[in-house]
Amino acid sequence: MATGTPDAPSADIQQDLAQSDTPAAVFRQLKGVQQRDLFFHLPESVREALVADMDTGQLRQFLARLDPDEAADVLGLLDETT
Repeated sequence: MATGTPDAPSADIQQDLAQSDTPAAVFRQLKGVQQRDLFFHLPESVREALVADMDTGQLRQFLARLDPDEAADVLGLLDETT
């Protein structure tokens, strides 16, 4: 898997997530700061697929790293996928 710099999410990682049948597995390999930065640069359809693919534990860990407004945005995506 390709890695990007902390300042700019890698287009390769974005493409890996968009094309993966299990995007949460790809996302899990990133560090917390990379996850946050990358997540909010993804197209909404990819974010929805990623959130839907996360298990409860992974989703909780990710949400814990976010500020309340960001967490609310992520949970809103979860509502759209259920």
